[in-house]
Amino acid sequence: NIVKEVIYNSMLFAQRKQIHQAIAKLAEERLKFGDTDVDVMVPAFHWLHARESSKAATYLNQAGDEALLNGSYNEAIKFYKQALDTDRLQDPFKRGKQTRKLGEACLITGNITDATTYLQESISLFDHKAITFQSRTQDGIAQEYVNNMQNWIN
Repeated sequence: NIVKEVIYNSMLFAQRKQIHQAIAKLAEERLKFGDTDVDVMVPAFHWLHARESSKAATYLNQAGDEALLNGSYNEAIKFYKQALDTDRLQDPFKRGKQTRKLGEACLITGNITDATTYLQESISLFDHKAITFQSRTQDGIAQEYVNNMQNWIN
């Protein structure tokens, strides 16, 4: 491992970027063909190191979705936050969807303060008047969120 680190650190950034891009592309191809041996974090990791923030955020968001489906809510929150931090220039609709998922994951874990913040940001990014949550109970916030999203959709 030490030899590998020395070699890696002696390479120019452009060389390391090319290697990370090639590995990320290979992982993407394997994922497209349904290879279950490849984790979505593989392309995320390599796109991050290639400084391709948009592509990295896409896979971090997918990792968050998988964690959420598997009931790993804290892991989902970690991936969603990392995706949002990685790609700050994304379009408002995409960012709104990501902050909504992050808010919902926070709500599930009982983190009302963060859930409120992210859900309000999500609604404001969807060009909708941000709501103010008055209830401090999880059920109350969830119900207000559902009501406001239904109003927004209608």
